[in-house]
Amino acid sequence: MLKYAYANGGRNIMRQSRAVWWMQRRQKGFTLMELMIVIAILGLLVTLSMTAYSGYRRRSVDVATRAAATSALEAIKTHHANASASGASYSTNLEQVGYRPPSDTAVQVTLSADATKFCVQATDRHLSDIRYYATTGMARPQAGSCPANI
Repeated sequence: MLKYAYANGGRNIMRQSRAVWWMQRRQKGFTLMELMIVIAILGLLVTLSMTAYSGYRRRSVDVATRAAATSALEAIKTHHANASASGASYSTNLEQVGYRPPSDTAVQVTLSADATKFCVQATDRHLSDIRYYATTGMARPQAGSCPANI
């Protein structure tokens, strides 16, 4: 093979030696431009993942707050149905009606002036703009706050 390389004027040896030289030179490390491109790609991936994570967290808090309002509504209705035979009105004491809200959700019960109607409002303690309410005749909570006149 060596004879063949020299027979061609040494062109094959020159090609091989240039390729080896180039590979040896390239294998010493990364250039600054390559590192900057990798950092930019990683920054983009982190930004996209944080945006998606905050959306998932907000939706889960929204569902948990709605569930707390629904549970409180059902507990008050059940307690009133059981206690209405004795002429009792609605109760604002959630422990008395058998409901304990989750630690990250604030649940308030507001009664009308004659205590014949109520409004349950659930608010997340960390994201206070997530609120659900339900009044006496509602089957499911709606987004928002209790109306002024129940």
